[in-house]
Amino acid sequence: MVKPLACAVAIALAALSAGPGISGESVALVSIALDLPAEGQLQVAADVVGLVAVTAHVTLKVEKSGPSGHATVTQAQDVALAAGAHSRAAMLTVSFAPGDRLSATATLAVDDIVISTATTETGAPDAAGPGEAK
Repeated sequence: MVKPLACAVAIALAALSAGPGISGESVALVSIALDLPAEGQLQVAADVVGLVAVTAHVTLKVEKSGPSGHATVTQAQDVALAAGAHSRAAMLTVSFAPGDRLSATATLAVDDIVISTATTETGAPDAAGPGEAK
């Protein structure tokens, strides 16, 4: 059994920021969660919570590079939230191996105005490990 990354919650909240929403208030927040569903795979999800009832547009963009290959994947959709409601609005799974690097950005917009973003990066800073030639 593969266990979730121990730091998924910390990563999801560390880069969380909310901007002004409707009438200058924050209306919803987006966060990123990471999981390891199987060996060699990394699952990236965009979770949203409505602070008030709102329909918003969520976009999750994942960029991965390294020994297991290169990929850029984007998923986007509208989500209707009730006040206090949580939703897993987008989810992508990519291959992930030692030496890979991943960057993920989730954005939440209302009426084409970005109200919340979350970003995370993980993995090696480059394909070469410590002490290896670059």
